[in-house]
Amino acid sequence: MGSTALKVSIILALASQIGFLSPVLAKYNVVIVNILGENETLNLHCQSKDDDLGVHYVPYADFFEWRFNVNIWRTTLFYCDMDWGNLRGHFDIFAAKRDMNSCQLLIGKDDSSVPESNRSSCT
Repeated sequence: MGSTALKVSIILALASQIGFLSPVLAKYNVVIVNILGENETLNLHCQSKDDDLGVHYVPYADFFEWRFNVNIWRTTLFYCDMDWGNLRGHFDIFAAKRDMNSCQLLIGKDDSSVPESNRSSCT
């Protein structure tokens, strides 16, 4: 193989690897917004297998947000235990194979759960 052909092969190999790794190298963002109503606090405890984000008390019209990278196998999963009023739930908030770079979830009073259709955006 000639010098030029070898260089082209190396460049193509590197480019294909960068394309493969680009979802892993990207920063992902999740935002959970409390739209429950005045004087209503959303209690959250979010975590993945590797990262516990702790307990957060999100007042009305405020939000909780975090940024992260997914693992190379794209198996990263963040889930949250939420409660407000007398309602409680456990929800898969971000799954790398399902979601793209960012997700925003609006949690409102009419919600007894957080169905997929309640995501205001996952792009």
